[in-house]
Amino acid sequence: MRVKSFQIFNVLAIAMVVLSVFIYNEFSNIRSNITQTYIDSNIKYVSSITDNLKEKIIQKTGGNIYDSLYKDKTLRASLEDSLKLFITNRYKYIYVL
Repeated sequence: MRVKSFQIFNVLAIAMVVLSVFIYNEFSNIRSNITQTYIDSNIKYVSSITDNLKEKIIQKTGGNIYDSLYKDKTLRASLEDSLKLFITNRYKYIYVL
């Protein structure tokens, strides 16, 4: 009788270890999926903001950004003021390249 209870304990201990490893792997996979989803959504968010900024700049400059900004100093100041609206703790520097 003593041998049977010892065998049952060993089987249960092994089953618990296997279950723990399975749960840990699932937790790791879920965590990496959540992290990747978060990164992807941030990239989409920043991409949408930059697309809106690009359209706004092209609208104000008429398509030729370099010449427009070189010739018109008030336009440059106006664009800088518009870009300053997007500066936050998260996005500190916004440049027109």
